This record gives sequence, C-alpha cells and structure tokens, in this order.
Amino acid sequence: MRTELVLNRRRSLLSRLGDFLCEVGKEYYRQLQMERAIRELREMPDYLLSDIGLSRSEIPFVVREGDRDGSRRQRG
Repeated sequence: MRTELVLNRRRSLLSRLGDFLCEVGKEYYRQLQMERAIRELREMPDYLLSDIGLSRSEIPFVVREGDRDGSRRQRG
C-alpha cells in the first residue's frame, strides 16, 4: 500500500514536470515566432508598413500585444 502511494506521487510529480517542460517549450516557440515577425516587419520599407497601417515604432507592440482595443483599425 505504501509503495503504491510513493509510486503515485512519483507519477504525479513526473506528470507535472512534463507539463511544465511542455509549457516552457511552447512559450519558447512563441517567443521565437514573435521575434521572427518583428524582424520581418522591420525589414519592410516604410511605404509597405504604411499600407498595412503600421508605423515602424509600433511593430514590437503590435506583434506582442496585437490590436486589443481596436484603436488602430481606423487610421487616416
């Protein structure tokens, strides 16, 4: 009975460790994707950024935070 309890605790700990490592991997991949998007947008000329409604200074914010409040949709 005691051995079963110890094994269950070990499985639970290993399961939580596996979940944690999976989340770390997902976050790492997400950060890589954001950095890639920022790099690609920074390589674009200003006239193309303007065509898609972005200024160069907005690139990191928009990639990381998005357009949460909708304030960027109507630019004129």
